[in-house]
Amino acid sequence: MDILCYHKSAQNGFTLLEVLISLTIVALSVTVYFQLMSAGMKLEYQSGERIALAVQAEQFFEQLQTQDVREDDFQWQGEDGECAWQLQIEPTDVQVQKWEEDDIPLTKNTELYTYILTYICPDEQPKVLRRIVVVDPDFFSDQFKNEHFESFDL
Repeated sequence: MDILCYHKSAQNGFTLLEVLISLTIVALSVTVYFQLMSAGMKLEYQSGERIALAVQAEQFFEQLQTQDVREDDFQWQGEDGECAWQLQIEPTDVQVQKWEEDDIPLTKNTELYTYILTYICPDEQPKVLRRIVVVDPDFFSDQFKNEHFESFDL
């Protein structure tokens, strides 16, 4: 009778080294995923704050434009909560085209001014908002122009 020896070499599981390598790969993947997710959430929060600040500045500018800048008690600078602001008005030069219809020159007598609001909040870049305003030629007096417009030439 012959005795046959069988040695089973088939594996019934993973070796310890294979388990450690796969756990390392999974741990690195999960770490990278959570770092990317954390960075994305931080950027979303920062952009949300910037958008809220821009909306706040826009709303303040809208409110400021409802006031008449020619009034003596008009404030040209001040504070809005934690933020400081300053308003400037500059004349806007444009080329005036004359249209002629039946030899009658057609022009529109108006003046353009740029309202510039600088809105500065702590730990933020200053927001500079500009609006073009159309007014009648005699809307601002010469004295007002000399006092409040930095770049006005009479």
